[in-house]
Amino acid sequence: MSKIFDSRDPEYKSPFGAAACGAAVRFAVRPGAENVTGVSLLLRREFGGTEQALPLSPSGDGRWQVVYTAPAEPDLVWYAFQFTYSDCVRPYGPHGFDDSSRWQLTVYDDSRPTPAWFGCGVTYQIFPDRFARERDWTPREPEARRGTHRFLVRDWDTPVFYPRAENGDVSSWPFWGGTLRGIEEKLPYLASLGVTVLYLNPIFEAASNHRYDTADYTRVDPLLGRKKDFESLDAVGLGKQVRLRGGLGGAMQTMRAVGFVCDLADQMREECPGAPLILCSSGYGGLPLSRACEAAQRFCGVRTLGVSGVTEQTRARLALYLGLKEEKVDVTCAGLNDFSWVVSCRERPSGKDLIPRIQKEMKEDDREALAAQYIDWYGAIPAGPRVTQCELLADTELSPRRSLMISGVGAADYELRKRNLALLTVHGPMRPQGAQAWGQIRNSGLSSVRPVEILRALWGEGECDVQSMVMPCDGAVPGVTRGRFVEGPAHVAKDGPVGQPVELPIELEDVMEQLSLVNRLYAEAAATGSRNTLREALEIDPALTGIDLLYAESVVADMLENQKEKYPRFFREQ
Repeated sequence: MSKIFDSRDPEYKSPFGAAACGAAVRFAVRPGAENVTGVSLLLRREFGGTEQALPLSPSGDGRWQVVYTAPAEPDLVWYAFQFTYSDCVRPYGPHGFDDSSRWQLTVYDDSRPTPAWFGCGVTYQIFPDRFARERDWTPREPEARRGTHRFLVRDWDTPVFYPRAENGDVSSWPFWGGTLRGIEEKLPYLASLGVTVLYLNPIFEAASNHRYDTADYTRVDPLLGRKKDFESLDAVGLGKQVRLRGGLGGAMQTMRAVGFVCDLADQMREECPGAPLILCSSGYGGLPLSRACEAAQRFCGVRTLGVSGVTEQTRARLALYLGLKEEKVDVTCAGLNDFSWVVSCRERPSGKDLIPRIQKEMKEDDREALAAQYIDWYGAIPAGPRVTQCELLADTELSPRRSLMISGVGAADYELRKRNLALLTVHGPMRPQGAQAWGQIRNSGLSSVRPVEILRALWGEGECDVQSMVMPCDGAVPGVTRGRFVEGPAHVAKDGPVGQPVELPIELEDVMEQLSLVNRLYAEAAATGSRNTLREALEIDPALTGIDLLYAESVVADMLENQKEKYPRFFREQ
């Protein structure tokens, strides 16, 4: 016997699935009885608030059919059939004759295109209660609710079961205790599968474990966690895409902020040729110094140096960690900007080496999980804010929760906040005269960042030492190609800065060489507006794993197109 109707079969309903606004949808049925005198399609719009019945016409092949025009606005259309016989009228729904339920037709607006990143994504659906408990999970009995009883199944490996009453209804709902933090801890695993999109079944408090019967769409079920746990899951993301320094976020920050620096460098070349450009940046969220310096000097032809506060930040961090006053700790840091490492850490005035103590305690301190991981990998302690190293590498071996924070792109002020950036364009006769004039250009709040002293030294008016200078590599930082911008201690004189030789673990050399090349390519892309160079940088960026690269190029293209005014160098020829 042939079937009467099948919503998934194009012979009975086409097109398959949802329908665009205003689309023609064909419905067909096979009544399978000779005494059928009429068939109607019953329609009810969820939001349109209208009911209608459309008569079907026999097609001569045993089928009755009708063409329905979907609403002009997005809606949910509920439909069923009504069969008229010579002696009775019977409704027909998803469960057969005399069924009052209906099928659902989703009507969508096709003028809103699917985002490019979604079109090539991989979606993974999660049933939160049964997916994963977090590592430090503790049993928590469900709160009593009106109606169906809820209870906790403590043994995770217990097969799924549902106690039922005599009439077949579920009499009590078992919960296995899956949590939002459990999902977050599994993100590296999901990323390794190539997953780019998570689809969660309802997470709202409800009587059932599937939670579709919630009465409050604003309350996260306490069994799953708290609202902040969901926000944390959303912020971290599968590929930790939204970053300020590495990956896609870092790329776009560079294109925007460094493009602005290049505009200033171009202006300097015309108004004060030969003048040095000193970029001062401090704090996570400031200017990507290596990329900015590289772009201004190599691609805009302006002599450029950068000064960061990473040594001062690291001294304060380690002193607090060790329980010592800052003046009792002497720290040297070197590497790349935002990827700098503790070269030495000694106690004053004894000169005692503090690194062995720091490494030992960090490995035993769960709060320092990221630093402990890097000590194991590279034999070095990360300098500055702990988040920067996390963002420049894929770091998939750490759970996102233990990887500390991942800042959103929106956290950066791409207009280059004045408190974090000092641009000095002083040349020749433009030199300030007298102590008062010098005081007027003291534009950095960091004691370690002294642009005035650096300018005096470059003009031959003395010499100075800088704790953390961003400058072309002259061999002082091992493993990095000469000419690429590195960060470390330097002595500045009239001929420019000379890096103070440092020793870093050989394990760091390959990754720093790769990152220095990535910095150069991003700098070139920002300065020239070359999409090919930007694509090349994305392809070798270690912060971009396989899942990110699936849609990195399309995301970047969308961001450039949607904010053209922020990236003018990429549209000069258009």
